[in-house]
Amino acid sequence: MSDPASRPPACAGAEAGAGVADWYVRALGYPYDVGRTPLLFRPGGTAPLPDDWSPGGRVPVMAVGSNRAAGQLARKFAGWPADTEIPVTVAEVVDHDVVYSAHFASYGAVPARLAQAPGVRVEVGITWLTPAQLDRMHKTEGTANYAFQLTGEIEVVDRRVGRLGPVGHYAGKHPPLRMGGAPLALAAIAAEGRRGPAAHQDTVLGLARDRLDPQAELAAFLRRIVEDDAVRGRLSRQLRALGDLLPGHDLVPDGTP
Repeated sequence: MSDPASRPPACAGAEAGAGVADWYVRALGYPYDVGRTPLLFRPGGTAPLPDDWSPGGRVPVMAVGSNRAAGQLARKFAGWPADTEIPVTVAEVVDHDVVYSAHFASYGAVPARLAQAPGVRVEVGITWLTPAQLDRMHKTEGTANYAFQLTGEIEVVDRRVGRLGPVGHYAGKHPPLRMGGAPLALAAIAAEGRRGPAAHQDTVLGLARDRLDPQAELAAFLRRIVEDDAVRGRLSRQLRALGDLLPGHDLVPDGTP
C-alpha cells in the first residue's frame, strides 16, 4: 500500500490573508488528518486502540473521506458525554478507489465518495458505532448527497479484524468528478494500483473556481459556497454539468501535474 501524497498544511492559505479563517482552512484541509493506524476516539482526544479490543455489538461503517479523522469526529459528536468512545480501524477496499464527488459540501470542500476501480486497493477507515452513534452519524450526512446502504459484494479487509461481511457505507448520489476523462482520486488517501489522476483538495478547489467563477479570488468563491445554500446548490449543479474538471489534462497518481 503506497503512502498518500504529502501536501504542506495551509497551502493556498495566503490568499485569505494573514488571519486565515477557520472555515477556509476547513475547506482546503479536507479530508484532514486521516490516520493510518487504529485509534480510539474520545471527545477529549484520541488514544491507540488496545490490542485486546474486539468489536462486540458495534456496527462497522466505512469512512472513505473525513469521517475517520479525529477532528471531524469531534465536530460530529460535539456535546456528547466525555466517556464516549468510537473505535476506528483501517481497512482496504478491493477494486475500488476514493474519488471526488461532483458537489460542494456545506463547509466548502469537494468531498469524497467510493467508486469502482478494477485493480485498485484503497485504504479507508472503519468506524465501529453503537446504535445511538450510528443515528447521530446519519444526521450529520447530507441525504441529498449520500445514501446509507450495506456494501453487499464489495470486498473489505480490515487490518485488525480481517475480512468483513456487509459494512455500512454512505454511497455517493452524485457522479465522480473527472479529470481528463477519468474519475479524480484523492491524493491524500493511500491506494495500491492507482493508475488514474489524483489531486489534493486545494488543487481541486482552485480548478473548480477557474472553471465556474474565474474572476473570483478563491477565498471569496469558497465563502459564498459556505454561507449561501442556494449558491452552493447552483455551483454544485454547474460542477456536475462540466462533466470533466480539466478535459485533455491529467494529474499523475501522486497528485502532481
